[in-house]
Formats: sequence, structure tokens, C-alpha cells
Amino acid sequence: MPLAVCACLLLAPALGVPSSDRDERIVGTYYFYWYDWNSSLHFFVGGKDALTNHPPEIEEVSYLSEEWHRDELLDMMDAGIDFLLPVYWGDSYALPWSGIGLERLVDAEEGMVARGIRPPKIGMFYDTTSLMLEHRYRGMPGERPNLSTEYGKDLFYSMIRDFYLRIPEALWARMDSAAVVWLYSSAWVSDYDQSLVEYTRRRFLEDFNSSVFIVRERSWSLDTDMEYGWGAALGPSLLDVTAIGPGFDNEGAVRCYGQQPLKRDRLDGCSYRDDWEEALRAASNIVVIETWNELHEGTEICETVELGRKYIEITAEYARAFKEGSWENLKEIDSEFSLDPMRLEGGPAEAMAINITVINRGWRSWPEYLDLGFLFLGIDSSERTSRTIHLDFPHRLSRGERYSEIVDLGLPGVEGEYRVLVSTSYLNRRLELTAVVLEAPAAVFLISGFVLWTLMIRRRLYHHVSTTALSR
Repeated sequence: MPLAVCACLLLAPALGVPSSDRDERIVGTYYFYWYDWNSSLHFFVGGKDALTNHPPEIEEVSYLSEEWHRDELLDMMDAGIDFLLPVYWGDSYALPWSGIGLERLVDAEEGMVARGIRPPKIGMFYDTTSLMLEHRYRGMPGERPNLSTEYGKDLFYSMIRDFYLRIPEALWARMDSAAVVWLYSSAWVSDYDQSLVEYTRRRFLEDFNSSVFIVRERSWSLDTDMEYGWGAALGPSLLDVTAIGPGFDNEGAVRCYGQQPLKRDRLDGCSYRDDWEEALRAASNIVVIETWNELHEGTEICETVELGRKYIEITAEYARAFKEGSWENLKEIDSEFSLDPMRLEGGPAEAMAINITVINRGWRSWPEYLDLGFLFLGIDSSERTSRTIHLDFPHRLSRGERYSEIVDLGLPGVEGEYRVLVSTSYLNRRLELTAVVLEAPAAVFLISGFVLWTLMIRRRLYHHVSTTALSR
């Protein structure tokens, strides 16, 4: 199916039949709802804290709590999220949170709708890890299920059916009027073929009188409606769906097992902003954020004790720009910088105070420092010399940020008029100013000579006294 035809999520109204606007840009996110503070579920492993970052009011966090789900949905609305993908693990007896938690999420959404609030719509994130778990539960441990068999197809589809039996149609997130199924990695199955997709579409139509829109992870060799890439928290994935994330730090997940963590530095929000800037320029009308609240791997954008609401605010800013199309046609690396004054005048080697202002005019954030080169070229002579000014920013500079600093710049030691070229290779910018090194006044030479003569006399006297003392 052409991207232009299927690139829009059709957000159903709070009640009734979904409407269609194929040019609409939308933003979604993955929702991990498996937490329960009272039972320590997914909070601690072996008595160790399993989270990298921590939610505020942590005692109230539970998949069983309608209030907790509602608060998360309200925050998603603040962030400009249009649809969420609850990470579903099936309805096995060993995973009570998966089904019941989904029901409490629905309760929260229906309560909001009853009060005239339109929460984000719900699509299915099919965590295919659950296929292997359910396969084992059915008596086949150690094996990955074969989805090319009738048994495997039924196993695969049954979880889709069970998910959507719990979600009222008015709350479905839809693409091309079809219910969304978002597939995780194919690593958890042994075999499959295209008949899996055909089987799923036929069964879903029979059970729900609706079509199904399948978004596959790039590891699947299937023909589906769209493709995305998991792992975007480590770097953006620009496929049919643009996937981005704020960074990655799985210390919470691995420290319980004594393993080394993997990390992508958030850079105080610059990593996320850079990903969003790429998303603005990508071809897809769908952006999915990895993740809303996977706290074990530090990929969350929800509110936390450590990071506050910073990433909710960044998401809101960029989601609005993405939907409005209100971004500039910027270069990846661009800048503006100014110097004050533009004419320097002083004595040989004199340090001159100069105010440097730099502004990030590109969409890529800068490192936390910048070197500016000053090349002095004698206008009436072959004299030339250079200086380097090192600027240390308090943090990486994002698009539009400004930094100013007053620094001392040493003039050349030889009198004359100079043309000064100011440049930085990183920003590919050049500025030109004038410097005049004045001839030192005679009084300066007299004073300098007197000081030099005094030092020489004192040195001779010291040498005489030292020599006399040694001779005794």
C-alpha cells in the first residue's frame, strides 16, 4: 500500500464512527503498564531497585489503579500524544497484569470520555515475547512457536483477539479505519510465512467486522501495511514510521543481574531534540516515541523524580510543530556569531576585552564547547599571527539557543594595522574585524628601561652579596 495512502492514523471520536483525514500528522508512544508498587512487581528484582528513573508518588503506581492510568493519559494529552500502544503480553495465568491492567486502562478512558475529555486512542503493541511464553505454558518449553502451522497461526491471532475483546471500538486507534496491531521482534518465533498475515486479517474481520492494520518491526519478512524499527531510543529510525527516543540507560534493568549497562546519553534533552528535528524532516506522517514509561531502560518521557516534566514539555513543543508543519527549512549545522567591538586598538600584546555572542541557527545541537580562531594579517606588512578562543558552554546548545561571553584577546606584539579573520570550522562561518597595534609611547619605553636597569642593578648586587657570602 502506498505510504501516502496509509500514513495517517484515523482518530475515532469519543463516541461513534471514526472520521478520515489522510493528511493528518499524528504522534504515538509505547505504554508499559506492568508496574505495581504494592506487590513490588517490576519495581524490584532480588531485592534490588530495578528502575533507572522513578515515578513521583510511587506508592500510587499500579496497573490495577484506574487513577494512575488516568493521570498518565492526562500527561500524554499535555505532551500532544494522539495514540498509545499498551505493551501487551497476552492473558496467561502467569501474567495477571496484562489483561487486568488493560481493563483498568479502559475504565480510565471511559471515565474521561464520560466527562467530555478525549484521551489518546488505544492500539495494540504485540510484545511477541509472549508468544514463546504462551507456547511454553501449553507444554512445549524450550521451543519457539512455528507460526506457519495452523496451531501457530491460531496462537498468534488469539492474543490479538483477546486484546481487542477488552477494548471498546470507540476507543480503538485506527489506521485507514482499521484496528492497529504493532508487532515487536520476530526473534521469538521459529518460522512464519505470508499466510500468517492473511489468516489474521480473515479472522479479525470475522470476529470484529473490521479490518486490521499491521505495522511490523523491521525484523519480520512479511508484507504488511507499514514498517518501523525498534531500538529508536538509541537513535532515530526513519522507515514508514519515524521512531525516536530521548536516550537509553538500562542500568536499572541489568544491575540486578550484575551486567554492564548500555547507555545513550540524553545530553540534557539535546539527544531527544535532535531526534525530533530529524522526525520533522522525515517523509512519514507518523512519529512514535520510544517510550512513554519504560523505566528499567531509562527510555521514558513521562514525569520522573530525576527528570521532572522536561520531556513532556519537549514532546509538546515538537508534536505541535510536527502537526502544524511550522518548522523552518534549516541546515543541520548553521550559526550566527557577533563580536563587540569590531575594531580593536591597543598596544603591542595588550589583552583586549571582547564580547562574543553565538547562536545556534541549525537544527542539530552543538557540543558543549566551541573554538574560535583569530588570524591577524598585517595590512602593510607580512606580519601574521593567530590566537584561539575556547568557549565552554554550560550545556549543549539546541536550535535557537544563544551564548555570550566576554573574553580577553591578546593583540600581536608588532605595531601596525591588521585584518582579523575570525572563523570556526565546525560552524563553517567567518567574520572579519580590524585591529590596530599602536606604537608604544616614549614614556612607556623610559619606564620600561628604568625597570630593566633597576632589575639588572639588583641582580648584580645580589650576585655580589651571594659570592661574598660563599667566599667566607
